[in-house]
Amino acid sequence: MDRLQDAESSPRASSRLYPGPASPVDLAFDGHYPRKRRACRSLPRHSLCYALLFLVFCAALLFYSSPSSPTDPPLPAASVVSSAPDSTLAEPEPGPKLESTPEIHLDTKPPPPTEPADPWDPRIFVNGPPTQSLKDNLRRDTKYLTSFLGGGWTNDFMTYMNIIYLGLLTERVPIIGPFMPTHIGSQEPSLPVSEIFDLPRLRAAIRSAVLEWKDVKQPSSTEVDVFGCWTAWAVVGDGTRMPRGNGGNDRLRIEPSYTAAPQDISLLPNPGDWYIKFWALAELAFPSGRALALNTNPPPPTFPSRYDNSTMPPDEHLLCFDFLYFAVAQRSSEWAMDFSPAWRFVGRHAHWTERIKDIAEGYVRRIMGIPEGGHIPPFISIHVRHNEFGGMCAPGVPPSECWAPLSAYARRVAEMREELLLTKGVAIEHVIMTSDEQDPAWWAEVRALGWLAPDHERERTAERYGKWYLPVLDAVIQSMGAGLVGTDHSTMSIVAGRRVESWNGGIYRLVRWGGPDADAH
Repeated sequence: MDRLQDAESSPRASSRLYPGPASPVDLAFDGHYPRKRRACRSLPRHSLCYALLFLVFCAALLFYSSPSSPTDPPLPAASVVSSAPDSTLAEPEPGPKLESTPEIHLDTKPPPPTEPADPWDPRIFVNGPPTQSLKDNLRRDTKYLTSFLGGGWTNDFMTYMNIIYLGLLTERVPIIGPFMPTHIGSQEPSLPVSEIFDLPRLRAAIRSAVLEWKDVKQPSSTEVDVFGCWTAWAVVGDGTRMPRGNGGNDRLRIEPSYTAAPQDISLLPNPGDWYIKFWALAELAFPSGRALALNTNPPPPTFPSRYDNSTMPPDEHLLCFDFLYFAVAQRSSEWAMDFSPAWRFVGRHAHWTERIKDIAEGYVRRIMGIPEGGHIPPFISIHVRHNEFGGMCAPGVPPSECWAPLSAYARRVAEMREELLLTKGVAIEHVIMTSDEQDPAWWAEVRALGWLAPDHERERTAERYGKWYLPVLDAVIQSMGAGLVGTDHSTMSIVAGRRVESWNGGIYRLVRWGGPDADAH
């Protein structure tokens, strides 16, 4: 015990008990070999120990760095990778070959499977190329959801976003059709959603598949699909108690039969309130909710197909509704609220395609006098809606008094300029007006205010791209603003404002109308 204590109290022992550099002798010998330690101490400065350690190190280095011995057993032939084109081994030359070492396969496991480039590629969620009949291309292991249109272009965009959001709630693959030309002329072709919206980007953002009708059924098909759908419009609609008609049946070659949805899909029991609840609709996607809706006394009203007068129960594989524009989570006109789930979880991810953005940016550069490819400075966009709102004015009030004057928009623009400068440090020079107004005198007032506007006549927009691009390019330009001044109750203004807020970090305000000084504030 005394010897151990002496060893621990010695300088060399201290160097091992506490942090600090250790000598090679300390690393090679410890206190368990006292005789060897004394032998080393008898030599001056341990020179013999250092020499022995150096010789051992050199011998080990020579041993491990030397080539394999000629007597080593040969490597198995199966482990040798041949560089010959026919994958056969060359005849070995006599004697050992020390110049190079054969390449060896150490890992015989197959490579891991590669992930699809796009896990939401529409082709994954159908049986194959588009078919004559819709149902022939639907996979048995996948459930789907669809609905139809019945409004203007912006309302139809909102409807499609509602369909996709309901697909997220029910874990079904939504199928959306093209935009129908209800407001630009029935002679115009339908417009595929993917022509103007970046659907791959949308699918990636929401992590869900989204199919277009053309992914499933051939646009030129002559076969009419008849299947069962739910009708919400017959429950909450305009009082006719009939399913909502739409302009797409003939183009899509479908003629559903309908079953009335339960009364509790209605957001409010008030007559004339057309809003319906997302989760009440989602119940119908599941067996228990479907059973509750169908097993009633008396049974729900049904409406036969106009094609063959057949009546079919709502399809379980392809969940279908007649009209979902009025679907909300909690409140009427929910898209105007920043908490709208259809906007937050779907709509804000529906960005324009690069082609559409390039066209719109070209228009903006030309009206600002900026060279091609030049930087576009921040601007305020305006959207004034007139034509369709004339019927909403009070009886006896002429449109000139019902609609907000340009001075009301100018006041909002001035306020927005000040707010953008104070809150974001952005100085605004340019203002771009978009409107459905056709009166040349009104447009002369716009120019007198120093505001700009896309010149669709000079650009020959309709001739070059088709009439669809008149409202589409206006919407893209509206969404590019650092701020937007819109028209109250206009869904085009509301959606444009949502885009300016979400995409640009901008602000938007709506001008009230309906009588003199309606926007006084």
